[in-house]
Amino acid sequence: MATDSEHENSSTNKNARLRRRGIYTLKKIDKLTKNGQKILMHWNTKGQPIGPYRSIFQHFISHQTRSRVSISISSWIDVPKEIKSLIWKAVMEKFGVDESKIRLILLSASKKWSDFKHITTDHLCTNTKRTQIRTEPPLDYPFIGRDTWAESIKQRWIFHLSEEIRGLNLYNNVAPANFNDRNSKSAKLNDYPFRSARKSYASIEEELLSEQGLDPTTSSLPRHELWLAARKWADDGYEPRVMDDARNIDTLKEKAAQGQILIEGREDILSLALGKEDHSGRVRAVGAGVRVKTYFPNDKHRNLNNASQKRINEL
Repeated sequence: MATDSEHENSSTNKNARLRRRGIYTLKKIDKLTKNGQKILMHWNTKGQPIGPYRSIFQHFISHQTRSRVSISISSWIDVPKEIKSLIWKAVMEKFGVDESKIRLILLSASKKWSDFKHITTDHLCTNTKRTQIRTEPPLDYPFIGRDTWAESIKQRWIFHLSEEIRGLNLYNNVAPANFNDRNSKSAKLNDYPFRSARKSYASIEEELLSEQGLDPTTSSLPRHELWLAARKWADDGYEPRVMDDARNIDTLKEKAAQGQILIEGREDILSLALGKEDHSGRVRAVGAGVRVKTYFPNDKHRNLNNASQKRINEL
């Protein structure tokens, strides 16, 4: 078992690698735009960024957001409009995007800020048992002040944990007993874990389309194929529960091809196979920034009715 010292060294080395990668990416962006040129972006049919510069595009949004928006702000809604404007204007200065992409840029910034706000436990805690909280902000993020760091930790504890935390000394470095359990409990509630590491659905689709010799900017794949691809193990296998749904998907595809069932709007193969609709306002297995009315333009919203449920049960 790794000691606390080994844990610290491993975390430090990892953070150093990430810091070097971030510096290299920013230098690459500066080099590509040094003559006033903008980096040309490509987009898929759903309006998501793809292509060779997708990664540095996302990294630049992340860098702008982290450095401009304090983690002590309670929610993205409370971020001043002036700061949001600075973010998307900075992106538009470096990349070939117009104002039609403002919503996408700010959605991406919101997600990245939220992820950054809930900094990993490796940063919050200093030992393997995760009981000692850092009293100082990580050196990796020099733009985070001590008071901002302390306030952020307090907000996180108050929001997620018990009433006893409200009187906590901000600089007391002993974590509450249940602080370490929350994320592990949340992870266990995920019935269909994502197995594609850092790849987004847009990246998965781009890769699959390219393998088929299709243009990712003009072609697309049905979302049940993306859902399965994102949950496939390295050996092309699936977890037992996912395997059951994969069989359902194959059966539904065959029945749809034979005209035995009607695939219409949000009652598509994925919804029928899983037996549940998408969350309101979101589309499952297509990635961030895709609106329901964009993905299902002709759909009149309705719940999975009894007839649909009967079709599922008959599979």
